[in-house]
Amino acid sequence: MRMDKNRAPRPSGLAEQKQIEKALRESEARYRTFIDASSDMIFLKDASFRYLVVNRANQNFFGRDEPAILGKTDFDLMEEAAAKRCRETDEQALRERQVIISLEKVADRIYETRKFPVPLGATDGVGGFIRDITERKQDEEALRTTLERVHRLTESVIDVIAMAVETRDPYTAGHMKRVADLAQAIATEMGLNSEQVEGIRVAALIHDLGKISVPSEILSMPRKLSPAENKLVQTHSQTGYDILKKVAFEWSVAQIVYQHHERLDGSGYPQGLRGAEILLEARILAVADVVEAIVSNRPYRAALGIEAALAEISSQRGITYDPAVVDACLRLFQEKGYRLLNRA
Repeated sequence: MRMDKNRAPRPSGLAEQKQIEKALRESEARYRTFIDASSDMIFLKDASFRYLVVNRANQNFFGRDEPAILGKTDFDLMEEAAAKRCRETDEQALRERQVIISLEKVADRIYETRKFPVPLGATDGVGGFIRDITERKQDEEALRTTLERVHRLTESVIDVIAMAVETRDPYTAGHMKRVADLAQAIATEMGLNSEQVEGIRVAALIHDLGKISVPSEILSMPRKLSPAENKLVQTHSQTGYDILKKVAFEWSVAQIVYQHHERLDGSGYPQGLRGAEILLEARILAVADVVEAIVSNRPYRAALGIEAALAEISSQRGITYDPAVVDACLRLFQEKGYRLLNRA
C-alpha cells in the first residue's frame, strides 16, 4: 500500500492523549484567568454542597488557599448561623431548579447571591456568584434618609403656605386640607398610581396659594362679589402658578393649581381650556374643590350641605366636570361612607 506523502502522520494513542490533556490545561487556564479576575466570588459545589471550584475572590473571603477550601462545606469554613443561611439557599436552588437571588449577611457585610443548579454527571451541584453590596446598601439607606428628610421639609413648607393663606381668610380655614383629603380619595378610587395621587394631594393642599395677592376684605366680603371683585379673585390661579412654577416639585403641581378652575366646556378660567386640554389631576381637584365649597360656610351664605354639593356635580357631569371624576366622588359619598374632614 502506498502512503500519501502530503498527509500528516496520525498521532499515536499516547500522543493524542497528551494533545487532549494539553488542550484541557490551556482551556482551564483561560477559564481560571476569567474567574480569578472577577471581584465577585464564584463557586461550584457538588450535591453534598462541598466546594469543587472557588475563584481568587472566594479564597480571599475565606482567607484560605484553594486546597484548604476544596472538599469543604460552608459549615467547615464559617460560623454556623451564616453557614446555615447559605445552605438554605443552596438547597432552594436545587429544589426549585432555577436561579435564586437572595441577600445574605455575614458579620457586618451584606452579600447578594445568585445560585443555580449545575449538572454534574448523575447529580446536580450548585453554582453561584456572590457580590459584596454593603456600600451600595449603605448608599441606598443614606438616600432614603435624605429623601425622607426632604419630604418632611416639603410637608412643613406646604403647611406654612396653607396657614399663611388661610389666616387671611377665616372662612376658608381648613378648606385646602379638606379639599386635599377628598381629591386624594377620588384619585385613589379612580385607580390612579401612588405618584399621581401624591401629586394631587400636594397640589390641593396649596391650590389657593394665589389668594395671598387678593385683599382680605374681598375674601371675607359678606355679600356676592361684583364682577370686578370676582375678576380680581380669579387672578389667584395665575398668581399661584407664577409662584409655584419656580419650585422643582416631583409632580406638575404648578399646572394643577393653574388649571383647577378650568371646566370641560371651556367656561372656566384663566385659560378657557376644554376637555382633555385640562390635566386629569386638575379635573379631580376641580370636583373636590366645588364639593367642599358648597358644603362649607361662606361669608355671603351658610353651608348648603352635601346633598346640594352632590346634586351640583351630578347635574354638571360631562358638561363642566369630568364624568369619571364625578362618578368616583359619588361612589365615595353614596356607597363607601366617605365624610369630609371635620371643619375646625
